[in-house]
Amino acid sequence: MPASREKGPGSIDVTATFAGKAGVEVEIGSGKGMYVLDRAHTDPEWGFLAVEIKSRLASLIRDRAARRGLDNLVVMRAAARVLLPATGPDR
Repeated sequence: MPASREKGPGSIDVTATFAGKAGVEVEIGSGKGMYVLDRAHTDPEWGFLAVEIKSRLASLIRDRAARRGLDNLVVMRAAARVLLPATGPDR
């Protein structure tokens, strides 16, 4: 998997993207990415999906991850309300 790919709005095949990883951790609203970058560095056996709505911040996370050689982090530029389906008993 290329280091820290950025995905635009749309779908992502999490199973294929993170094949061979112990699991996947999703961070919604990653901001500047400090937390998810640290997690990806600390746990290289896991896959990480950073979801950020702001293009500038998504690019910042992607660039920082690439400089650190983190191949277990994918950045997705998307709004959580679009990415996640509504859930609950009334829906």
